[in-house]
Amino acid sequence: MATATALFAYFPDQRRTRIADVARKIEELQGIGEVTAEQLLRAAAQQADRLGKEEGKACPSVLRWLRDSRWLDAIADAGQAGSIPDNWRDTRSGVEAMGVRLGLGPWDQDKEKLFASYERRVVEAYEASLGLGVPA
Repeated sequence: MATATALFAYFPDQRRTRIADVARKIEELQGIGEVTAEQLLRAAAQQADRLGKEEGKACPSVLRWLRDSRWLDAIADAGQAGSIPDNWRDTRSGVEAMGVRLGLGPWDQDKEKLFASYERRVVEAYEASLGLGVPA
């Protein structure tokens, strides 16, 4: 519960819900070796400005942040200037990093309401860059 409470400090008030569920999810993730408490807190601290942007309008709930492995966004953000991992399609941050690399920019909710639409454009641009998906 201590990690959940500490994690809440980095999120806007309206996104700090269901602390018991958050604590269980943290225990689950730690139990399978997915992430440590230190990694979660460091990632949240690195993302704090983005999480609080525009009063948290685009910020996920803490539970959603955990379920979607959004702590990995901090790693991807740090690596955007460098290489993009081979499994870039596995995370939102990876898809956005590839979108930026391909010149599409990051996902903009005002342009495309659904992230899936943006992801589809990124995948199509990636495949086109490799010469895939072009009709014969």
